[in-house]
Amino acid sequence: MPDQACWICKSPANSHEHIVKRSDLKAIFGVPNSNAPLFVHNASEQNVKAQGLKSKALKFKTPLCAKCNNEISQPYDRAWERLSEHARTRTPPVKARGVIRAYRAFAIGSSKEMRRVQLFFVKLFGCAIVDSGAPIDISPFASALLNEKFHPDVFLKFGYVPREDQIVGLSPLVAAHHPKTKQLVAASMFYELGSIAVRVIYSPDHDAIEDTDTAWHPAYDRGRIEVHDFGPLLKSIE
Repeated sequence: MPDQACWICKSPANSHEHIVKRSDLKAIFGVPNSNAPLFVHNASEQNVKAQGLKSKALKFKTPLCAKCNNEISQPYDRAWERLSEHARTRTPPVKARGVIRAYRAFAIGSSKEMRRVQLFFVKLFGCAIVDSGAPIDISPFASALLNEKFHPDVFLKFGYVPREDQIVGLSPLVAAHHPKTKQLVAASMFYELGSIAVRVIYSPDHDAIEDTDTAWHPAYDRGRIEVHDFGPLLKSIE
């Protein structure tokens, strides 16, 4: 069988991206082992045991090359790791209708680091597109990652979910089409970390759906991130 190509740079692929960032899994669950494994649930499988944070069950099926998954995207991963830690541990805790201020997570260069946060989710969204076979052109996602330029059509909407269970994961990618033309209007997915979630929205027409009006985007926003109430929305899709 010929080697699969990395969807970002087209080099031979030999690495796999975590569906949920490894540092997020470790922060919430600790390090799983044979006595305390993680159990992965998705649309096709239930109770898949992951005995370590490197388990294939915790990663996308679509491979990347090691350079793209590590060296090129490392600044994006680290930016999200810092913002995630700040959002999960800050005092007072994040709540709906509150605000996260980027400069509190990034003492220097918060605008640049927030652009990198978007690129972290651009990488996840690209992996989800390829894994699901969604009819979305992947080349602008690859270009954004390789050139460290934000994706013009990817928005982030941060939210709070009041829950006691530690639900962590990535929802399936859901696409919306125009009722008459059948063209893709938008696609989105949720990245969940307990009571905090990020909705990643891809919308080629920025005016096509109202959610882009209240979402965060590096071209239009600075360091003020509104926190929305995701409780009713996420409860309805669990």
